[in-house]
Amino acid sequence: MAKEDLVVDAASTYAELGICKELVEAFDLMGWKEPTTVQVEAIPHAI
Repeated sequence: MAKEDLVVDAASTYAELGICKELVEAFDLMGWKEPTTVQVEAIPHAI
């Protein structure tokens, strides 16, 4: 299994993706509780 696959399998929240606390709180206020599949796959590479 590739390293990227482990990230996709493990991350179920924005915080687990490494998003800063302020953005996680903003997402929560907007009702965004879970990242989409595309976000889970893309965000770790962008950070």
